[in-house]
Order: sequence, then structure tokens, then C-alpha cells
Amino acid sequence: MLNEGLIIKKLDSGITAYFINKKGYYMKHALVGVNFGSIYNKFKIGGKFYEQPFGVAHFLEHKLFEEKNINIMNEFVKLGADANAYTNNTNTAYYFNTGEEFDKPFELLLKMVSNLYLTDESVNNEKQIIMQEINMYADYPAWNAYLNMMVGMYYNESFSKNIAGDLADIENITKESLQAAYDAFYYPENMCIICIGEIDIDKTIAQINSNITGTNKKIEFIFDEEKPNTKNYFSEKKRPIENTIFTAGFKDNDINGDILKNTVASKFLIDIMFGESSKFYEDMYTLGLIDNSFNGDYNNFKFFAANVLAGVSKGPKELFKHITEQVNLTKQNGISEKRFDQIKKKQIGLFIRGFNSIDNISSLTLDLFSKGYDFMQFFDAYKNMELEYLTKRLFDSYTSNNYVLSVISPS
Repeated sequence: MLNEGLIIKKLDSGITAYFINKKGYYMKHALVGVNFGSIYNKFKIGGKFYEQPFGVAHFLEHKLFEEKNINIMNEFVKLGADANAYTNNTNTAYYFNTGEEFDKPFELLLKMVSNLYLTDESVNNEKQIIMQEINMYADYPAWNAYLNMMVGMYYNESFSKNIAGDLADIENITKESLQAAYDAFYYPENMCIICIGEIDIDKTIAQINSNITGTNKKIEFIFDEEKPNTKNYFSEKKRPIENTIFTAGFKDNDINGDILKNTVASKFLIDIMFGESSKFYEDMYTLGLIDNSFNGDYNNFKFFAANVLAGVSKGPKELFKHITEQVNLTKQNGISEKRFDQIKKKQIGLFIRGFNSIDNISSLTLDLFSKGYDFMQFFDAYKNMELEYLTKRLFDSYTSNNYVLSVISPS
């Protein structure tokens, strides 16, 4: 069912294009993705070493919407398209949705990512905007709890740093560093294009071929050594908030294993041990240690990963004690076939339901592209998951020295 209308093409330039046909769907969507995110601040090309300030990938995302005397975002609006972009740890994405003509905003999107306009003045002006953005996010307690958890978890600053960098990083970004990053990462084999909706594929490929060019190259990513244990087990910060917020993480050291199987197994385990249908969830809710904000997920960014739980809690330390007890109890008692089958059916259903959203399809496709997979292979990992592998994953992923608890409490 999921592969109905899915076409994957490697075009002459080296770029990978995904076409996902949703018949009868009113909206059309296009995304250009680049394998360039916040963690890639050290790299080699042709033996030459580059080290850049943190935040360059996100800064570039801002600058690509600008041409001389033209605000490209406004041009999308004129064409009836809703455009946006995002940067995460490993990717940058530029995309639009439209219920009107597709070809013209798609042409604009392709031209936008193929041209970088920079001046010293425009870079300095953008610094002020990004600094305001960083300060704004600094006021979000949930984001702070997550960042503090990452800082406690990883010795490698590339993994724990704020995606946008900090204020000092932004000061150090120059027109030259932005151009160097663009030249290094914005080339066809390091990019993908995702088109969703009823779209003329041949016409769209012709547009891609006439706009996306460049020399492909080999990039070697450089990361500082990462230890298996976490750096700090606990951190607490005070903020002027009403309720205490926490983020708890369990560091995954099996980053060289099967990414798809590990991701699926980790999602299953979080749901089995801590999901809304678990006894743990019921007990913690009854004790008042969690509310409906409690959530969990597995975050895999190719070079690092973690199991993460978060939410509001009046007693995060007590709650975390129950979390570790639940892990140990599950290790001791095992997981029943009945419980495994129940969660497997639920997770497969959630995966399929996610394909009702074009934005979800697009972001998932980009994430998998950056890891060398597609969503049909991911779906196979869901269908083929076995209890034996899940059990192994439980013992590998949750150990006595790989956890962090980060708390933001009222001042």
C-alpha cells in the first residue's frame, strides 16, 4: 500500500529524486534536502581540513531565501505557495506546499538552492535576526531541558551544541565561512528532491536537470572522540516557570549497528515500557508524577542516538527512579509475546497513519535518505521486527552508566 506511486530516480547530476503520487490529493509539496546539519562543523575535502563555527548550516538556511533586492519568501507567496525551511543536526530542508500551480514555485525553489547571494552587510544584518531567534528559544524551558540533557550526555560538542549555535558562534560566522560551507555541501549527490502529489514527473525531472548542477565530491566528517558513558548524570536549572519540566535520556552506543532495526526496536521498547497502555504510565499518572505531556521517542542522527523521555513532573527525581526500576523489571521478567504483538500492531498502524501527512512523508524521506535508506525499507523493519531482537536491544540500550536526567524547575 505504501509504495503505490513511489518512484525513486538517480538523475544524471547525481541528485536523488523521490516522486510520491497521492491521487486525488489537493495539495502538492516539494522539498530540496541537503545532507548538511549542525554537527558537520569539521570536515575534510581532498585532504584539506575545514573547521567552522557552530551554526553555519542554520545560518545558510536563512541566507538562501535572499537575493539582491529580492525577498524570495515573498515571491513564493505571490505564486500561491507556502514556503519554509528547517535545519536539524544532520540535514537542511527547503520546501513549499501549494494548492495552485506547481511548476513555477518549484522552479523558484530549485533556483533558490542553486544560488547563494552574500554581502558583508547582509551577513551582519542576518546575525542580529539569528541572535534574536537564539534568545527567544532560550526562554523555552522544554528546549532548555533537552539541550542540557544533550550536554550531559555527550563529550563531543558537535553532538550537544544548539543547532543554531550560541551568540559567540554567530559573531564568528563570516561571508567566507558561509560560502565555504555552501561550496562544500550543496552539490547534487549530497542532495535530494522530494515531490508529493499529482505531478508531471517528466516535466519535473526536466526542471531539475536544467537547474541542479555542480561537481560531486567526497567529504570526510571529523568528530572528536566520544566515550560510551555520559558526561554528567544530572543537571538542574532554575527558570521563572510554574511547573517543573524534565528530559531524561539513555545514550545509544550502537551507532554502527543496523539503523533501521535499532530505531524500530527502540520505538517498540519505549512504547512497551512507558507508553500510555503500560502499567508504568497508569501508576505514574495515579501518583501524579506525570501528566498527559509525558512522551518518549528514539532520536537517531546517524552518528549519535538516544532514547528520550520528557514532560512535566512534580517529582522528576522520584519519577526517574521509577523509570530505571521499570527498565530493570522488564529485563528481569522479559516481554511477553502478547505484549510484543500488541505494540507491533500499534506501531505499524502509527507508521501507516503518518502517510496521511505530506509534511511527515517528506521529512521522513529526507531523514532516511541521509542514512542511505527509503521508507519502504523502514516499513519492512517494522514488519520484520522480532521479540528476540527487541530483548537484545533492551539490554544493550539501557545500562547503569548511559543515562542523563535534565530538570528545569521554578525559580
